[in-house]
Amino acid sequence: MANYLAPTADASQLLPTPSPTQMSVTLDGKPLIPTRVTNRRPYMIVSAAPDNPMELHDRMRVTDDGYWILINPGLAPGRHQLNIRAPGAPARLWTLTTS
Repeated sequence: MANYLAPTADASQLLPTPSPTQMSVTLDGKPLIPTRVTNRRPYMIVSAAPDNPMELHDRMRVTDDGYWILINPGLAPGRHQLNIRAPGAPARLWTLTTS
């Protein structure tokens, strides 16, 4: 969702995350409330997409901090619109298809 990663050597360099009151998250037009997730325990990126904008690479160890949304199981089959807006980041609109 709104999440920042830092290489483990630079964990002190995590950027401040926006507060949930600064974000707007909706699923099919209904508001969702983000939950803060801070993970200072390093984990490994197994496979990173080439030329990704965050300059992640395979086998890179990172920590992260940010806000996440849990979409409850049981989302009705079909197409759904997930809209995420956070300060300092471009607005994101995803179409989710469930079956």
